[in-house]
Amino acid sequence: MALEIGEHQVEGVTVLALKGRITLGEVTRVREKITQLLARDGTTSCWTWKHVDYIDSTGLGNLVISYTQVQKAAAR
Repeated sequence: MALEIGEHQVEGVTVLALKGRITLGEVTRVREKITQLLARDGTTSCWTWKHVDYIDSTGLGNLVISYTQVQKAAAR
């Protein structure tokens, strides 16, 4: 199942709803989306993982990188 990335607003917070598999072929889309959100909304976002049924080591590594990106943006 290909990764779906939904986006909606809840009380001024952008919520990314991820559904499917986060793998080597899909992880770039997640990082690009997070980079876009940081540029647009700063650190006012959250991610939901309820419907992620698989994540490989590349996906996990990139999530750590994305988390670090958000932490650095919050420190500015």
